[in-house]
Amino acid sequence: MKFIKFYILASVAVGIMQFIEGVLLFVNGISPSTSITTLIELLWVFVTVVALFKFSQNNVSKFMPVSFLAYNVLGWSYGIYLVSTIENIEAFSPPQWLSTIGIIFGIYFCVFSARLYIKVFNSNA
Repeated sequence: MKFIKFYILASVAVGIMQFIEGVLLFVNGISPSTSITTLIELLWVFVTVVALFKFSQNNVSKFMPVSFLAYNVLGWSYGIYLVSTIENIEAFSPPQWLSTIGIIFGIYFCVFSARLYIKVFNSNA
């Protein structure tokens, strides 16, 4: 259960980071800071795959890690589509609706992770 506790708490931080990344993308477009958060998010995908197995073994709801993986796979798929349609990569700016989705997902992931932590590790909830 230590790994699950770590994963859920760290997911709160990942959700906050996703929210901040979405805001930065909305305001500034692609920048070095969004590249760093994207790398962290990519690494978190691998941790999430491990968490999925741990959640199954400990009878904890898998909805949170599955939603994170789905969000990332859909994002990668759309990213591949975008890159294939761009003529000038230097002039590329992601659509604002895309950063809005990132902001919304960051809020959801942070709140859902915090709620899951309370449900699993706080006997008073």
